Amino acid sequence: LGLADCVEFPGFLPAHAVSRRLADALALVLPSVEEQWGLVVNEALAFGLPVIVSHQVGSRDALVRDGVNGHVVGSDAVEQLAQAMADIAGDRGKWEAMVAASHQRAWLGDCERLADALELLIEPQNESARASVDRFLAQLV
Repeated sequence: LGLADCVEFPGFLPAHAVSRRLADALALVLPSVEEQWGLVVNEALAFGLPVIVSHQVGSRDALVRDGVNGHVVGSDAVEQLAQAMADIAGDRGKWEAMVAASHQRAWLGDCERLADALELLIEPQNESARASVDRFLAQLV
């Protein structure tokens, strides 16, 4: 592809290596053709990284706001993917704004949200869990 000098394709990484890579990254790019959720998006947001995901990444609706903390692209839309990467890498001010937005959205993908949702399913009258789930759902619209 001619990208070896500017893009790294590491393949599968153990958890400790993912954290090291994310700490040094400019953004996360996940143009998967199928990804039920893509937990690495949660991890990237925890590091405050802008994210570029495909429409096939399940976490896109909950965690990514196109143009705010990253971009959502077609998994086979090479030009769109290249433009999204150039958009983030080519404008420091925009990148910094996306970093801030990713930090602000990181709470949406933490384990506590899952625990609240499960608690509400088990105990529907739990007001604390209901408030947390309602707050999460309000962010999706």
